[in-house]
Amino acid sequence: MNIGNINDNLSTPGNIKYTLFGTKQGEIEVHRDQYDRAAKIDRNGDGKLTDAEIKDYMRQNELIRGERYQPNEANLVRDFKLTLQNKPLEQTGKYHSYEEVTAQLKSLAEKYPDKAELISIAKTAEGRDVWALKVTNKNTTAPAPTTPQQPKESAGEEWNLSPGKDRKQGPAHSVTPPHTSNEKPGVVITGLHHAREWIALEVPLYAATTMLETCATDPAMQKRVDNAVTYFVPLVNPDGYEYARTKDPWWRKNREPVNPAPANGPKEFEGERGKGIGVDLNRNYLDSRPENFHMYRPDGDTPQSVRDDDGASDSPGSEQFRGLVGAGTAEVSALQNLETHNNVKAAIDFHSYGKQILFPYGHSYEKAENEAQLVGIGNRMSEAIKGATPDHDYYEVVQSSGLYPASGSSEDFQHVNDILGFTIELSTSFAPDEEEIAPTCQKLFAGQMALVDHVVENFAPQPQQGAPQNHTA
Repeated sequence: MNIGNINDNLSTPGNIKYTLFGTKQGEIEVHRDQYDRAAKIDRNGDGKLTDAEIKDYMRQNELIRGERYQPNEANLVRDFKLTLQNKPLEQTGKYHSYEEVTAQLKSLAEKYPDKAELISIAKTAEGRDVWALKVTNKNTTAPAPTTPQQPKESAGEEWNLSPGKDRKQGPAHSVTPPHTSNEKPGVVITGLHHAREWIALEVPLYAATTMLETCATDPAMQKRVDNAVTYFVPLVNPDGYEYARTKDPWWRKNREPVNPAPANGPKEFEGERGKGIGVDLNRNYLDSRPENFHMYRPDGDTPQSVRDDDGASDSPGSEQFRGLVGAGTAEVSALQNLETHNNVKAAIDFHSYGKQILFPYGHSYEKAENEAQLVGIGNRMSEAIKGATPDHDYYEVVQSSGLYPASGSSEDFQHVNDILGFTIELSTSFAPDEEEIAPTCQKLFAGQMALVDHVVENFAPQPQQGAPQNHTA
């Protein structure tokens, strides 16, 4: 979800004592750590924040979007007020913590050793694991190899010092042996790139659990587990998430310290102003091939300035900070490596909110060459979601840039690496109340399985005629 180009590192204005006015409790003091935000909300400078001022601020910065996105304004404003007081959200205890996510994934791997493997794909700046649960039947074998496929180009780190020239490439990630066409096709399902989008964690965690718990009794699930490999990464940004749960529910980025901008960095942020915390992980994706560099940093957007920022920001204080180096975060680097070296054919990245299924491109309004295919698959997922629960919830299928242009996103990286990549915006607020969590997980489970079915139907190796398949119950 976009929030505009807010810089939350402004200096604290004067000694104004900000209060929230017009609440049931009367005037409530804003926490001092939130004075910078309060200053931007307080239109008339009277030190009091009314509901009208808060809603205007949230609309201007796309925290409350138009009716098309079905925002739950009451919940969004309520949660934002708690953030201004540095108080936890009322629904915090209804969402899994990092420790609880870790425990549940480990339990699944231990309970289903023939179908699940837990892998730490990265260590964050604060030392937490980014977990990937690999789900597939380890006892099924693919048909005999046919013609080996060429390995995809390694995803390296590359940045632009001046448009069109002086491009430098950092070290490439380790290259695994080339996969062959008899491998099972892969699907990657990720959640919570953005720390405040809590429902985006619960949906893939529920899906991984349900897939394993039902595959022994559901023939359709058994087919998916036999013929595909599904990687679940429910918590891409554990550092940011724990910070949002315990300190600032409106936090979006990871928690990686940003050093002062280098000599070739933004002039507006040299010295102390170049310091900051966190990178927007869904603005940090970078394909190593020069012809795709514009998807990370659009033409005309230079690192020497923030005034030409396009689809992301070069300001360390911005919530859309793309980072000083593309694919330079541990989290994104690991996901790019996972997706390009494991025969991955499709991916879903969960965010909130808006009830939309988004497809490439996100960095521009250019049409993808396989737009009809992407729309068709998106509609299949939407229909599955609609039919999964009695409320017949509708998720609109639209091009990602129709929501807002965003450079350095996962879906565009996936697209140029021949992966059918989708972003799904969940529900009507960032962290819906408890009664919305289970229904959202249930209906979106159907959508995820629709994508896995597409991959099995179109990419799974086909046995030679008369050759037996090795299946186990």
